[in-house]
Order: sequence, then structure tokens, then C-alpha cells
Amino acid sequence: MNKQIAPAIWKLIIISSMAPFFILFPQEALPEIKILFHTINNAAEIVITTLLLGYGIGALIHAPIANRFGRKSAMVAGFILSIIGITLSIVSIPSHSFLLMNIGRTITGIGSGSGLVISMVMMNETHTAQRSQQLFSLVVPFFAFSPALGMELGGLVMAYLNIYWLFIIMGMLSILAIIIILSLQETLLKENQTAIKAFGIIKSYAIEFKNPKFICLILILTVGQSSMYVFNTISNIISTLKIHEPALIYGEIVLIPSCGLFIGAAISYFLKKKLGSKELITLSLSLILTVAIIMSVLLNFIPINIWILILPAASIFIGSAIIIPNTAMKSLQVSKNPAIGSSIITSCSLILTSLYVSLITSLTFLGAYMIPAAIITLCLIAFISLITI
Repeated sequence: MNKQIAPAIWKLIIISSMAPFFILFPQEALPEIKILFHTINNAAEIVITTLLLGYGIGALIHAPIANRFGRKSAMVAGFILSIIGITLSIVSIPSHSFLLMNIGRTITGIGSGSGLVISMVMMNETHTAQRSQQLFSLVVPFFAFSPALGMELGGLVMAYLNIYWLFIIMGMLSILAIIIILSLQETLLKENQTAIKAFGIIKSYAIEFKNPKFICLILILTVGQSSMYVFNTISNIISTLKIHEPALIYGEIVLIPSCGLFIGAAISYFLKKKLGSKELITLSLSLILTVAIIMSVLLNFIPINIWILILPAASIFIGSAIIIPNTAMKSLQVSKNPAIGSSIITSCSLILTSLYVSLITSLTFLGAYMIPAAIITLCLIAFISLITI
């Protein structure tokens, strides 16, 4: 273990949870966004996926910056960029520019994504392999729970305030993140700083992509993330359009299965001493696949209702909370350059998740069957990838 002082876990939890919170915070404002910007069909959903896509793209640039200027400086710069993106989104409202709104959301995702990427690196630098996986198991439920919390709080903001306050609050949270980051101790030793050289960076990324085990871990992490985002995004659409459940009530109910994240985190934390990463991932994938199959069967016999969407989600979140920390930290251990590895696995998994969720969103006319069908497909991909680990 390095001599650096490990950052307080609660600080990393807050910093890491910002970007996921920002993703679904405007979810309940989509009807107003559709009217405000005169979008057609499901085009308003783009404000969700653009931040997710920016989050993934931004992850690729954080590692070289963090390796050159330090972990703290890279994160501060990231959240300053986030504030710039949020400002553009605010300006887009009176100007009625949907393009500017999505540019702002993309920039917000690029900047705020630095929190999770660099937090993973800091944990890897200051703890042993097993301990970093255990601690990251504690971080995962909070940043994975934050999208559901964002949906709930976003609904309250839209119920009692207005759309401007969604972005004002995001700006305030970005400032809070900067304050917390400045209180951390730098974990990058001066002798480990590396200059930013285009060829060297490209070579570092290329080396990681040559590792089959690393690529498979990216695919498995994508399954863990996509399972949650598919549920959060598609179930909300189905609840609103098919069941006609009030958005505010749905936002409160969806917090129930999201608590499964904390159960999954506890399981991962305590079983890590007895089981390896591969065994834990296999168990969690089996759980998710079984629940998805059961859900698809029930939809043939039970009329669609809010509970048939909500109850299976608890098991899905439990499984995802086990998959994410074990694949994420395992990827850093098989990586030649942990900072680069963190950037790649975060970026690729988020980009793939964004594209997959966008695809599934375009097929919501097929109804609630899209949720189990999408998750079963993901699990099959993960089991194939698991063979190489």
C-alpha cells in the first residue's frame, strides 16, 4: 500500500454520486421540456442520454490530466467545467434552444464524471486490492442510488418550483463538490507524475485494449450499469404512458427497490473475504437473469401495474450492486496503468450503456416486455464474457 493518506470514504461517496444524480434529476421535467423546446415523440429523452454520453466521453480525458496535474486538480477542473455546462443549459431555456440545452448537458457530464473516475484511482492507490474492492462496494450503492434519488427530488422541484431550479441546484452541488475536493490530500506522488504526450497517451490506451480480460470486464460492468438504467428509464416511461401513474408518486415508489443497492453492497462487502470476484459476479448475474425471466412470464398472466415493475427491480439492483464494484476494481488490478484503466472502463461502459438505453427507449412502444427482454440479453452477454476472467 502506498504511503498516501486515504481520502475519507464519505467524501468520495459524495463526489462520485454527483454525475449519476445529474443524469435523472431532470427526468420529471421531460413533459415541460417537450413543450418548451417543441420536441417531437420521445426526443425530450435526449437530455438524459446526452449527459450519460458526455459522462462516458469525459472519462477518457480525466486520467491523463490526473496523471499530470494531480487527482485534486483534475477533479476541480472537471466540476468547473460542469458549472459551465449547467450555465449553458440555463441559458437554453429562455432562448428555447434544444441544441444548447444538450450541449450544456453533455459538458456537464464530461466535467462531473471526473468524480467517479478519479475516486476509483485514489482508492486503488491508497488501499490493498481486497480492501479497495470492499470499500468500493460501499461507494457503489450511493452513486447507483443517486439516479433514483435525483428522480424523486427532481419531481419535488418541478412540483413546487420550476425548471430553472433544477439547474441552479445542480450548480450548487457542483460547488459543494469542489469544496470537498479541496479538503482532500493529493494521492499522486510527484515522482509518478507523467507529462501529457499524445503518442504516449494513445499507446497507454492501446495497451489496455489489447487485454482480453480487461475488455470482458468492461462488458460485464456495462451489464451491471445498463440493468439499472434500463429499469429507471423504461419503467418511468411505461408508468407514465401505460399505467398513468403520477410522476411524483412513481418517484417515491421507485426508491423502494433502489434500497436493494445497499443490500447488494453489504453482500459484496462481507462475502469478499470468502468468495472471489468471479464467483460473486456469477451469483449476481444468475440472480438478475432469474428475476428477468420470472418478470417476463408474469407479464403474460398479470395485467401491467406499478408493482410488477417495481418488485423485480429490487433483485436487479442487488445484483448490480455486486457486479459493479467487483468488475470496476478488478479491472484496475489487471490494468497496466490504473488511471488509464479507470478512464477506459468508466468511459466505455457508460457509452455502451447510453447507446443501449437509447436503443431500448426507441422500442418502448413494445411495452413492459422490453425491460426483461433487454436485461436477459445483457445477462447472456455477461455470462459469455465471464468465461475469460
